[in-house]
Amino acid sequence: MNFARGTFDPDADPEEAAYVQRRAEEIESVRRIAIPQLVALLHNVLHESGFFSEAVDVATIVADDATKLYESFGKQELQELLKQVADSAVLLADGCVKNGDTKRPYRGFFFEEFP
Repeated sequence: MNFARGTFDPDADPEEAAYVQRRAEEIESVRRIAIPQLVALLHNVLHESGFFSEAVDVATIVADDATKLYESFGKQELQELLKQVADSAVLLADGCVKNGDTKRPYRGFFFEEFP
């Protein structure tokens, strides 16, 4: 039984099936290398350009089940991306407070005195 190209084909050439399997493995290997690097670069460009909201949205794109980009990340790569997104989220929140878009919920409380 041969399942070349995702369907059952009793007449499929075993060499073609092996080629299709090798090609799928190669593509997966490239995805595991390229996608985390491209996502990190995209986030960095958005963050450094001051587009903090868009930089935070990168996490949403990676977490989307439709694209399953998260499957291309290793544990350490995903942790690093989440740290970077957290930095963007903090700067986004700071910008909102400075622009008057929101108020600090803790203004006047004791822990505002800490450095």
